[in-house]
Order: sequence, then structure tokens, then C-alpha cells
Amino acid sequence: MSTDSGMSGSDGRRPASDPYAAWAEFYDLIYASFGYPEQAAKLRTILQELGVPDGARVLDAACGTGAHLAHLQPWYAVAGFDRSEAMLARARARVPGADLFIADMADFSVSTPYDAVLCLFSSLGYLHGPEVLAKAAECFARAVAPGGVLLVEPWVSPDDFEPGRTAQDTYESDALKLCRAAVPQRRDDMAVIDFHWLVTRRQEGVRYFIDRHELWLCPHETIAATFEAAGFACDWREEGIGARRGLLVGRRRE
Repeated sequence: MSTDSGMSGSDGRRPASDPYAAWAEFYDLIYASFGYPEQAAKLRTILQELGVPDGARVLDAACGTGAHLAHLQPWYAVAGFDRSEAMLARARARVPGADLFIADMADFSVSTPYDAVLCLFSSLGYLHGPEVLAKAAECFARAVAPGGVLLVEPWVSPDDFEPGRTAQDTYESDALKLCRAAVPQRRDDMAVIDFHWLVTRRQEGVRYFIDRHELWLCPHETIAATFEAAGFACDWREEGIGARRGLLVGRRRE
């Protein structure tokens, strides 16, 4: 997923043109137990139910390091895009042969529409406000072939967000130890999450930085209505593929 995070100054935060450049190497380590194989299997089941066969062309928006794509590649002709070149570099090594390109969810195009387009891991939350969401929905509509499928795993709805809830993830090996901790807060209709990182390397000491994420707490009804207006027939599934955030299923109108 793409963010507006960065690090710098006296508090450890600074602006960054590629927000993941500072910690892309740690991404897969901190999410090692995320369950990508199981999620990919669920995605395949859903796509089969919706009439998307094995061998179909599938695009992953905000694909990150390509972890979902790697587990979908045995079944589909996969492609993906992300805002971060640092993340895409890892995706290219992980998913050889896939078409992977730099793009923003609210400003991208493809030469040939896909049978299915995915937007997973709450990446949609990084689209801030109705106008940006509408632009993204239009891009997604152009990227999905008529009759094709869109699967969106949303960010938390305003009613379900829990400010002040603590979160911590760790990774440990002989040469590297990671700790990432956060206490999410709410600012109007935004979730603001400052991830505090400790990175300990053998013979290099301890490094500390802050990685800020800001996600729009958009009502799920608004998401569905926006994609409906862009040309999809939509419905919600309460059971998603991972976190308990549901799944928006869209069918591109003919």
C-alpha cells in the first residue's frame, strides 16, 4: 500500500519522496505472519464464485512488495502497481514476469482492461476525501473489463475505529531485531497512526524512527455508492479475506 508517511527532524520524522524507502526492507519481516497464502486461497475461491477462471488477468492496486501476487501467480496472469519504487523493487524480485509499474490509485491507466482488479489490505484508506475516492473509482472502472470483477478490502469504518488501542509487532533474528509500536488516534474523519520503530542490527547499534500513516475513516456506504457511480454493481460481504473489515465486491457493468 502507499502512504504519506515519512521520517525526520528532532522527533525522528522527515519528509520523504518515497515514503517506504526507509523501511521497505523491513516490511515483509514485520508482516511475516500476516497469512498471505491463506488470503490468496480465499481470493481465488471468491473469484471462482464470481466467474473469474484460473488463467485470468488480475491486477493488484497498491501491491506493495507483491506478497499477495506471489501467491496468486500460480493461478493467474498477475500484474500490479504501487506508489513506492522501493516496494516495487522487492515485488519484482518476488514475482518475476509480472507487469509491475509505478502509479497512484487516483491516477493510473492500463492499456488493456483486466478480468479482475484487487485493492487489498485497506489501501483505499489512503485516498483522502470524496473527490480523490471518486477519481480512483473512475480509474478502477476503466481498468476492469465489462463484466469483470473488483474486490476492495476497506479500511475501518468510522463507527468501528478504536482510538487509543495499542498495537505492537516484532521480528527477531541473530543479526536483526525489529519492534514497531503504535497507539492510533482520531483527528476528525482521519485515523492517525504514528508507528514507532526500533531497529537493532548486529554491530550497527539501535536506530529509531517514526512512520506516520493517515487513513480516511470513510463510511462503507460511501465507498459502495462511489464505485456504483463509477460503473460497478456493488455489494458487501461481511466476511473478508483477513482482518474483520468486510469486502466490497463490484461487477463492472456491461
